[in-house]
Amino acid sequence: MFNGQLFSQDTIRAGNKIYVKAHWSGFFKVGGFYQKGNTNKIYAVSSGEIKRADGILESIIFASLGYGESDGIKDDNELASSLTFDLFYNNVFSPFVLQLTGFSYAREIDLRSQTGQSIYICGCRL
Repeated sequence: MFNGQLFSQDTIRAGNKIYVKAHWSGFFKVGGFYQKGNTNKIYAVSSGEIKRADGILESIIFASLGYGESDGIKDDNELASSLTFDLFYNNVFSPFVLQLTGFSYAREIDLRSQTGQSIYICGCRL
């Protein structure tokens, strides 16, 4: 399994003599398994994320793709993605918006999408 941080970068921009430090980071993972016996099963999954944080707004894009076969027949495909915007993410009260989309081919075609907003309360910074 490949697992690790793909990139990370800090940049400083000047705008009206105010320096903003933006941080970009991301990762990519690949994994899977093969099972031999009564049912020959193969499953592969990969996922990735890109994150940008500038001290005020944190933006996260995530995607995951899975593919599976049993005895040569496609039986398990999944696609999941999310988009998150988190305002004042370092504060105790942090409003955010989250969009989730998912696709599954386990039994029949199943497509789901949800959007929500809330306020995250972090008890660790008082």
